[in-house]
Amino acid sequence: MVFNYDDAESSHKFATGWSVRPTTTLTGAVYSWTDASAAYTEYLDIDPSTGIISAEKGNQLAQSSYSVGVTATIAGAEPVTATYQLQVTDNPYYFTYFSYGNNLGLSEDQTDGVSQFRSNRGNMPSIDGTVKYTDLSDEGKSETLWSMETKFKLGGTVIDENTGTLTFSSENVSSNYQNYNCGILFITAVSTDPEDSDNSWSVKMPVFVHFQSQRNGVGIQYNPFVVRVNPNSAEPCVSVIPELVGNSVPADLSLFLLNYRRDFYYWNIEDSSLDSSGSTPVAGSILAELWSDYGASNGAAPVSYYNNDYSEKDAATLAKTLAYIDNSASSDNRLSLVVNPQNWKSKSGHTANGIFYAQMTFTSDGIAENLDNNNGYFPIIIWLDPTFNE
Repeated sequence: MVFNYDDAESSHKFATGWSVRPTTTLTGAVYSWTDASAAYTEYLDIDPSTGIISAEKGNQLAQSSYSVGVTATIAGAEPVTATYQLQVTDNPYYFTYFSYGNNLGLSEDQTDGVSQFRSNRGNMPSIDGTVKYTDLSDEGKSETLWSMETKFKLGGTVIDENTGTLTFSSENVSSNYQNYNCGILFITAVSTDPEDSDNSWSVKMPVFVHFQSQRNGVGIQYNPFVVRVNPNSAEPCVSVIPELVGNSVPADLSLFLLNYRRDFYYWNIEDSSLDSSGSTPVAGSILAELWSDYGASNGAAPVSYYNNDYSEKDAATLAKTLAYIDNSASSDNRLSLVVNPQNWKSKSGHTANGIFYAQMTFTSDGIAENLDNNNGYFPIIIWLDPTFNE
């Protein structure tokens, strides 16, 4: 009894999907790895009834040479083995990320690889919109097409489909780049092997712009102003403390209060049917589910530091929120954004995979009731990314 494999020696590019079957069928045989502890068994599959060896697209079996051993066992007969010589080679079209960097003076580590810029509305065209960082090879870049979705503001932005370079418009400044707001783009890059259309890889990443401005003499600047957090993480994520600028910032910063208030936006990275905007979450959106799970149908309760009567929530209640601004007078991280990632999973089974953005209000007199005002500001964004730090 003998068996072996089609293409006894074969080469496959890293992360591509493939399969190979035995050249003969052994009736009644059960197939298994000869060495179940071999490194390749973590990334390859074997069908016990057919002996077919396969790898899913996206597998992370490292570039190297492997002698893949398979044993066929038939009742009443001696087991037989076959070896498949596998070579995993470089794949210049495979990539996992790209970034446009930032103009905040921060490293990629400090921004968690999030593309973000701050600019006065009139200086938008001066932003350097070239791709600064990526693991895509030069060969892969030559076969990559870029596209863009404008999610919020940033109208008139143009993308070069061959390089991904963004050019920000100098027209319609007041509508495209609204004060106290941020702009959001979704950028998609697709790299395809010209000799194998199945060897195609797509990565979508957001780009953010904070329109630098002051409201009633106060500017709120988080650096970075995007918090990237994995909703599967068990621990709260705490942002940096913002810099307050302007002539109306109180000398006693303990009097400055900031809280989520209204206009809640959510854009899902992959499924736009889960998107939402407005003070009442859209029915069927993930925000509607999360608000309901918290016990609210509208309003800011799931992201507010305060109760409806403007008293401070206790620690147990804050732990149930999706996120909040820490206004505690005793906190070392006062005015930081605290995200409770585990709460971004709805009871219906949806896990947030997108951008949360909402308006806050501030007051400079230390009176929480005065947060019910028109000092609206959008100073910080939450990017919920289930792939982050996996």
